[in-house]
Formats: sequence, C-alpha cells, structure tokens
Amino acid sequence: MTHLQIFVFLLLVSTRYVLWRGDRDYRIVAAISLVAVLTTQIALGPLSSRYYGTETGVLLVDLASFGGFACYRANDPLLAAVGGGTPTDHQSRASAQDD
Repeated sequence: MTHLQIFVFLLLVSTRYVLWRGDRDYRIVAAISLVAVLTTQIALGPLSSRYYGTETGVLLVDLASFGGFACYRANDPLLAAVGGGTPTDHQSRASAQDD
C-alpha cells in the first residue's frame, strides 16, 4: 500500500467512527475534512503537469475547506473560547479595557 492509500483508509475508518459515535460538532468537522480530501483527489491535475505551477483546483479546494473550518469555528462558542475568541471579541475586550 502506498502512503496515500494508507492515509485514505485511516481517514475513512476514523470518519466513519466519528459519524457513527460522535457529537454534532465532531460530525461537522469530520464531514468537512472528508469532503476536502476527496475533492482534492478529484481536482488534482495530470501527473505529468503536477508541481510545475499553481494547481488552481487544489488551491480552491483548500480555500473552501479553510473557509468551512473558519465559519464553523466562528459559530462555535467552545472553539472560540479555546482559540481566544473571534476578531470582534478582541475588539470588544480592547474597548472594554479603555473604559
């Protein structure tokens, strides 16, 4: 088995377990990860043209998955608390300290 096959196998096993036993939050993150990995495999260019320039398909998939994680994090109070809050939280803290 190649490294990619091992990665996809472990991803599928862990994602299946999370979708089966995980809470709503874990299911959302697992679904975003799974869709990102599978879409990246579809968006890859031919082997002969890889690594010669920017692969715009893969770049768009990465930006979309980053956006999905960022939108999810912004709406999740636990992750916002652990990560230090959202940018608006930082602004409100700074203005509260000025008073």
